[in-house]
Amino acid sequence: MLKGEDGNFKPFQQFLKDVEKLNNIYNKSYLQAEYNFATASTQMAVKWKDWERDGDRYDLQYRTAGDDRVREEHAALDGITLPPSDPFWDFYLPPNGWNCRCTTVQVRRGKYPQSDPAAAMAAGARCTDSPKKQIFRFNPGKQEKIFPPKHPYYKASSSAKQALQQVVAVSNAYQLKAKTVADAEDEIAKNLGVTCNFKGFTKNDLGQIQDIYRSVATHFDKYPDLKKHIKFVGSMQGRKAMFYDKFYQEIKAKFPSFPDSAIQSAARKSANRYASIPSSAYAYSAPSTKFDLNGVAFNASFRGDKVNNQLDSDVKAKWHPVGCNTVKSVFDHELGHKIDETLGLRTDPEFVKIFNDAEKQGKDYIKDNLSGYAYKQSYKSGNYDPKAEFIAEAWSEYLNNPTPRDIAKAVGELIVKKSNWKK
Repeated sequence: MLKGEDGNFKPFQQFLKDVEKLNNIYNKSYLQAEYNFATASTQMAVKWKDWERDGDRYDLQYRTAGDDRVREEHAALDGITLPPSDPFWDFYLPPNGWNCRCTTVQVRRGKYPQSDPAAAMAAGARCTDSPKKQIFRFNPGKQEKIFPPKHPYYKASSSAKQALQQVVAVSNAYQLKAKTVADAEDEIAKNLGVTCNFKGFTKNDLGQIQDIYRSVATHFDKYPDLKKHIKFVGSMQGRKAMFYDKFYQEIKAKFPSFPDSAIQSAARKSANRYASIPSSAYAYSAPSTKFDLNGVAFNASFRGDKVNNQLDSDVKAKWHPVGCNTVKSVFDHELGHKIDETLGLRTDPEFVKIFNDAEKQGKDYIKDNLSGYAYKQSYKSGNYDPKAEFIAEAWSEYLNNPTPRDIAKAVGELIVKKSNWKK
């Protein structure tokens, strides 16, 4: 229930509304503390898995929030530095209590002196000495549990569990079951009614394929008319390969006596013309309906950490909007183009007013309040219309920034209204 459709944590107020549908008298202060614990515990578990892969090449260091709100017993743990294999981390990896703001970071071995293991364990024991605090002696990453094993949540009644299972079923509606790329392609094709090819992706990239699926599935669910504009979902490389196969079969049928090498050459040229792969583009929205391969595609050259690192850099440089540093946000951007294509949004008077009001403020204003990419060609070279990227960037921020800024909010709310977006 903590997860939104984008796979990220919901803001607490949204989570609260969802919980109140199940139990509107639950203590909100308790819920806030449990929300804080669950999010912190999840984040620390993810970090722990990364540290496990590195082994003892690095040390881990315990750190508090460093302000006057830090509890005295937690302050005693500040600076404890030990390798991941030390038993201390089996019991005292943060969070170590309700509303604990402590964290653990990975540090270069030798940069800080290692702590005395026995003294560290003793300090941890003092931090969690009362019976109510002792349940926090666990490692969420090692035990793969968000809450301590002895937490009352595990004693839920059968009726409560049944109610929660129904909620989880809804939240998992856009969750792939596939364990391989081929299985993911089959599952996406079946669920969305599209042609799917993720050539260039590997099993290690299934998380990014999941992000792509979640983005498209959400749009199809919320705005069904979009389906007629999207017949292909996958990678640019996969789309190009499919064009090659289609052209090969078409040319071979027309000219069966041609040498196979000549047919292959002609098919490659045609595929390049219809499905070229821009080296600098993360993804594209393809309008061509030939062979029913119009749709959205991701550049597999950017799969894995490459796109994550680049998107983080882009957002910091204001090249892309706040919150738009995931593969899902990239696809939400491309689907913004499809929405524009469906609604004719860029010529809609209400949108034109939003755009013109922003344009009057200048390029820097748009960069600071939306993104640099949203107005990257204000001089309108060739057939380029800056309104297209303005719409796509605003839509991506609207869906991925928990508190979208004014431009994104205005465009997003207009799209929701015009498309009858299901809430």
